[in-house]
Amino acid sequence: AEYMGALLLYFTRPYQISMYCRCKYCKSMENLRIIDVDWATDQTLVDKCQAIRKQVFEIEREVDPSIEKDGVDPECDHVLVVDRDTGTAMGTARMTRDGTLARIAVLRQYRGLSVGTRILEYLITKAKERGLDRVRLQSMTSAMSFYQRLGFEAQGDEHIKANIPHCMMELRL
Repeated sequence: AEYMGALLLYFTRPYQISMYCRCKYCKSMENLRIIDVDWATDQTLVDKCQAIRKQVFEIEREVDPSIEKDGVDPECDHVLVVDRDTGTAMGTARMTRDGTLARIAVLRQYRGLSVGTRILEYLITKAKERGLDRVRLQSMTSAMSFYQRLGFEAQGDEHIKANIPHCMMELRL
């Protein structure tokens, strides 16, 4: 094996090269597991989702709990991302029946490890399977570039939501 940058190249036979990446991004992607959470029956998973949301929204961003707990959860599809090896909960999100993505939250120590990207890719796939023609979300203006890298486009002007500047974003499917 010869190390070249972040890629390991294995020369197994002449003219055959096997590659795999050992960078932080790709390694973290392998270890993520996405779980669909049934809000009505999976109380242990619901508790994990709520703990992540409380940490990210109520503690870090100081969002009023009455805003975060909007009563819409029972009608949404929820996902929880866990570390495949340890089962540690890392991030969560929800999607309404009409394709509105919300409560996208990744714990601080797992940001930059593709958790948010995987959540969005999973929910976008789910929206396509439902036959939806778009997904929408309210992005904090500070996070707009993240969503733009995934193909989302800003819709309308900046507005304040929970005392934080936001912008509506949309991805056509």
